[in-house]
Amino acid sequence: LAITTHRVDTMATGNPIRKVVSMMEKMADKIEDEAKKESDQYDKFECYCKKTMAELEDNIRQAETNPISQADIDKKQSEISALQQEVKTLKDDRIAEEETLKNAEMQRGKEHDVFVKEVTEEGEVVKGVDAATAALKGGETASFLQRQEAVQRVSRAVEQNQRLSSDAKQRLSAFLAHRGSESPGFVVGMLSGIKDDTQEEIQVETSAEEKAVENFEEVETSKKTEIATLLNTFERKMKNIGEKQVEVVNLKRELSEQGDSIEDDKKMLAELQKSCSQKAQDWEQRKVARQEEQMALQDTIKMLNSDASLDLFRKRGAALLQFTSNKVQKALDLVKAAQAKDAFAAHPELNFLALALSGKKADFTKILEKIDGLVALLKQEAADDKSKKEYCTKEFHGVEEKTKSLESKIKTLTASVVEKKDAIGKLSEDIVALQHGVTSLDDSVATAGKNRQAEHAEFQESTSSNSAALDLLSLARNRLNKVYNPSMVPETTTKSPYDPYALLEIKGQKPPTFEGGYEKKTQESNGVLKMIDTLSSDIEKEMAVAKTEEADAQADYEVTIKDAAQKRDADLALVAQKSQDKADLETDLNDDKTDKQGKKKDLMAASKFASNLHQECDWLLQNFDLRADARSEEKENLIRAKTVLAGM
Repeated sequence: LAITTHRVDTMATGNPIRKVVSMMEKMADKIEDEAKKESDQYDKFECYCKKTMAELEDNIRQAETNPISQADIDKKQSEISALQQEVKTLKDDRIAEEETLKNAEMQRGKEHDVFVKEVTEEGEVVKGVDAATAALKGGETASFLQRQEAVQRVSRAVEQNQRLSSDAKQRLSAFLAHRGSESPGFVVGMLSGIKDDTQEEIQVETSAEEKAVENFEEVETSKKTEIATLLNTFERKMKNIGEKQVEVVNLKRELSEQGDSIEDDKKMLAELQKSCSQKAQDWEQRKVARQEEQMALQDTIKMLNSDASLDLFRKRGAALLQFTSNKVQKALDLVKAAQAKDAFAAHPELNFLALALSGKKADFTKILEKIDGLVALLKQEAADDKSKKEYCTKEFHGVEEKTKSLESKIKTLTASVVEKKDAIGKLSEDIVALQHGVTSLDDSVATAGKNRQAEHAEFQESTSSNSAALDLLSLARNRLNKVYNPSMVPETTTKSPYDPYALLEIKGQKPPTFEGGYEKKTQESNGVLKMIDTLSSDIEKEMAVAKTEEADAQADYEVTIKDAAQKRDADLALVAQKSQDKADLETDLNDDKTDKQGKKKDLMAASKFASNLHQECDWLLQNFDLRADARSEEKENLIRAKTVLAGM
């Protein structure tokens, strides 16, 4: 309690040493605050160094462990070349298979036409043999032999039969040529054998045709399956080519960037290690110097703040006050005024200057030199602050522009990625639709071919049937005209193959007849003949229409097949084009994604730089005018103090 009272009394009486102690206590507080602030700043800087160096070392290690070489690119390109050759082979194989299938369809059509023709001819042979057998059995041998067309048909059957001996063929040929004396029974027996052989041939040919149809259908199914497999393999390899082309582009870009990137990372790591190491050394030196300063202040405060010191200076107070001249006091006041305007206590030299002016043995020469040094320092600090302000303003503007540019590019790349993804999805859908369309078109072409064959066979059968009907109606007309209109019967030496009496059986007794003259039904015959003419006209019209329709149908079929082939080739070409477009878009998409990631990293770096710039510049920009004003007043007070001291 006595000590406390003594110190209060000393302060009240204005002990000069007490003022010195207060100044040193303020200096100690300021040093402590600066130590905390610098410690926080250094901790952040140290964290930045460790993190950045770790990232750079990891990048360098990864690049050196798994480097990209030209051999990797060459390998990918050789794989692409091999795939392209395989694609070409697949395309050629598919075209060859399609051509084979087309030729097989044409050959099958020709074979079917031959089959229809042969079976039709053999059927006519059977009919001719049946007609000849009936005539011979009915005793109408002479009448049959006069029917030249029927005789020729039977003669061809005899010559073509492989089972008859040469003697039997000669005997039958002689009989048919009116040169033989064979009995009708012998001839009927031989004809029966020919009929059986012909019917057997029809069955064999029909079975062969059915087997050929079955084999063709199996071949057709196999070829279509093989074509579909080739097409799927073609599309899969085209997709693989596109993916590998994307990989090649990425590898080339990474290879071109790899060398520069490693060197840049190593250079940056070396500079960063040097900078961080130097900063760590500087920090340790600052801590040691600050600690020494703090210890000196503490020791001095303890020394001057003791009871003995206070008593000593309290006794010497009056003498000290008398010793100090008015001019020194005025200069000291000006220095203190400069201290009050000191820009955030940035110049501890003012404190030492004030102490020198307060001392008993002041060296005014050194004091004047120190004042000059402080004035020059203030001028230099003003220039440094101005330069630093310009630098900060410029850098803030630059990083703001760079940030805006990067954000705009990232936004554009994001939109581009979305757009390309949508385009790739649309191309994928188009490719699937085109492939499905090609498959459907192939099925439609196959169905059209089968329908055309069926329609052509039906036309041939209808034409044959209608021709036979016309021949029959003509014979019927001539036969009636012989009775009712003899003048309208055309003269001909050809015998009708349709003998109206051929189907009559000769009975054992003569049928009953009417007695007396017969009156022809001339009037009734006119109606019959007119009806025959009408039927003939209708059949001829029907045949003409059928022929026209057949020609139109065949022409339409050929045009349809040609158009289908063109569309198929166009669709396959479009599939290939869209597959290439898709591969190109995927390459561009990967480029955009990579570019976007790079821009994001650049944006993060810009944001980090801006943050560091704020830490470095915000305090200066906020206090620039205040520091300038305080520095100006501080400099003015120092100059005035120098003027006062210089006049002593």
